[in-house]
Amino acid sequence: MNIRTAVTLWVIAILFALSRPDIAFGQTPTPRVPASLTAHIPFDFSIGGTRLPAGDYSISPGVPSVVVFWNKAGDVGEQVFLVSTGASVASGSCKLIFVVHDGKHHLRAIWYSEGEAVLTSEFNLPLSAGDTETEVKLLKQNHDGERVRARQ
Repeated sequence: MNIRTAVTLWVIAILFALSRPDIAFGQTPTPRVPASLTAHIPFDFSIGGTRLPAGDYSISPGVPSVVVFWNKAGDVGEQVFLVSTGASVASGSCKLIFVVHDGKHHLRAIWYSEGEAVLTSEFNLPLSAGDTETEVKLLKQNHDGERVRARQ
């Protein structure tokens, strides 16, 4: 096999791996969140670098591994990118996990009916000394007809 053929095969293999990481790298299935979840978050918090106010949020799936948080009263929201941990969640244990660092809340993970998922921005960040975790229960949405908009 000549070098040109070998390079061509490597390029094809890399492009395939990029288009199908679940097959190429044996990753767990892409997390999906049911469309009818809400949460009352009683404190200001961050998703990535975006600060969001306390309030009632609807939580809806976007494309696979993306969830949108939307606060209708504040007309604000943010996207969350998730990585499944592969762990299952018991019925009734659906919740949001926040890390409290220097008195500020940062969304770290979502536990829902299909399993646990960690925000990609938080996936490899260990807790620092003095950090604590806070949980907020996820509830089923009472008004399924409401559309959730992403931040524009």
